[in-house]
Amino acid sequence: MESIKELIYADHAIADQLTGAFRIAKDDTGGVKLTLQTNSERAAEDAGLRQQLVTLARNELSMPLDLELLAPLAFPYRPLLDHERKFAYLAPAAQ
Repeated sequence: MESIKELIYADHAIADQLTGAFRIAKDDTGGVKLTLQTNSERAAEDAGLRQQLVTLARNELSMPLDLELLAPLAFPYRPLLDHERKFAYLAPAAQ
């Protein structure tokens, strides 16, 4: 999880478009799926932002991953966050 945090905060221009909330789960092929919450609908639809994150992930992590960007209200793992609440970054093993 710390590697993902380092990834999303590595570039200030990218970090400004993300909330810092993410979820790690298995994808349909058994690989790693990383879902990131953006701070706007526009950022979630930005193909350039997605490509920048894919490139960063390729350079920083030692594994391939499936990357998904979701707008704040589309993020299903507790879309409304505040300083008093936390959520599980890692999906349960059954998923």
